[in-house]
Amino acid sequence: MIIIACLSVMAIKQETYEIAILGCVLCGACLGFLIFNLHPAKIFMGDTGSLLLRWSNSCNVSLSKNAINTCSSRNYTSI
Repeated sequence: MIIIACLSVMAIKQETYEIAILGCVLCGACLGFLIFNLHPAKIFMGDTGSLLLRWSNSCNVSLSKNAINTCSSRNYTSI
């Protein structure tokens, strides 16, 4: 969740709001799950939930990497 929050902040600073929205949705889902997973746990995530979370996180990272490359090539001009 820390990685997702950091990527969301970086996306907001770079004005790539699609990535920021995806990150905020993932953080909200993790926090919502955390409420029900405190002691005594009422629900468990399981393999499928953790795979979905990892896949979403990797998609967010790859989209962020593409956005960083696009922004860096667009913002800098040669002198």
